[in-house]
Amino acid sequence: MPFSGQQAWLRKGGLRVPPPTGPPPKPIKAEREQEKRAEARAQRLHSAGLSSAGVIIMSAVLAAVVVMLVLVLISHH
Repeated sequence: MPFSGQQAWLRKGGLRVPPPTGPPPKPIKAEREQEKRAEARAQRLHSAGLSSAGVIIMSAVLAAVVVMLVLVLISHH
């Protein structure tokens, strides 16, 4: 018999712990500081007119330009 009754019960998620009652725990200091830094970075990028997607696209374009430049330099030697 590959699975006993207890293992089948455990596989169905029988050991779920209920969430604690009361207000959610406050984030620790490091988490709060990280959130503040992320918010400040997003604000700076937004003020420069760039969203997260814009930063990714600009990075991809920059990488493509660098690759093309390297290929041109190699091919002329």
